[in-house]
Amino acid sequence: MNQKTNCVWGFCLLFMTLWLSPLALHANSEMREWKMKDGSTLFAEIFEVEEAKSQVTFRDSKGKLHEMPIQQLDDLNRAWLMEWLEMNEELAAKVKELGGRFTRRVAEGEGLTTGYYVYEPVKVVQEGKVGPLMMLFCPSGQPIRYLLRHVEAAEKSGITIVTGDHFRNGLPLNIVIQRYRAVVTNLKQVLPFPEDRFFLGGTSGGALTAFVLSANLPEFQVAGVYSNGGWLGYPDVARRPYPAMRTALVNGVRDYAVNELNQSVIEILQERKGTVSLFAFEGGHQVPPTSVQLKSFRWLLGETD
Repeated sequence: MNQKTNCVWGFCLLFMTLWLSPLALHANSEMREWKMKDGSTLFAEIFEVEEAKSQVTFRDSKGKLHEMPIQQLDDLNRAWLMEWLEMNEELAAKVKELGGRFTRRVAEGEGLTTGYYVYEPVKVVQEGKVGPLMMLFCPSGQPIRYLLRHVEAAEKSGITIVTGDHFRNGLPLNIVIQRYRAVVTNLKQVLPFPEDRFFLGGTSGGALTAFVLSANLPEFQVAGVYSNGGWLGYPDVARRPYPAMRTALVNGVRDYAVNELNQSVIEILQERKGTVSLFAFEGGHQVPPTSVQLKSFRWLLGETD
């Protein structure tokens, strides 16, 4: 089965169970502006949610806690918070079902703080040794949702997957590079992985981010890219110094615009001594089903032809 890439991204996180991760009773989301019914705003992250009391506690950039009734938020932000809660509950249930480990970590570097999320498969947890690792980029900036969409394929393939706050379409490239460098540097310290088993991936604009980073930061050796509905960018910038890597182009058969670019993407990557395989699935510009994700992951690992 075969074809190409593009992306759609996730949300943030809540207090899991004590068993699940170090977040336990307190959790963090990306720093963002919260709007209240009275029109006032608060730039902060979620620190704790007590659904039974309908209370939410935020933590601002100076570390100060702000506790308030959930009803104090305006309609849009209250809906966002409810979505955040549901996503965390869904993720907690899925991780418990699979048996792996989910954690949130923070990378400090280049004057920026970047939260990121990790799922380690059962094998990694049991052996205490990280094998292949893949950092995924969601174009809409929803890292938890995007991680959840790939967690089953990660478990079955044995790949540790990572997503991060702030990465989204429209973020200036210099900021993307700074945050990426900080996260990968931190990962090397806390989850040392084989440098020749480091992969990038994403959907749509997230896949483009993966390609750009693979070319722009040669100090981080990239073994391959999982490109779901992605492309290399406009012709005047598409021919970057990509490494000689494996690339899985994973596209819906009705993702017409992306599929028209397949041949040019293949030619450019092959010029750089890369190996490319196409994986097709029924659908359009969307995340593929787990079965197709798994096929592409195993191919990237060199387990299948």
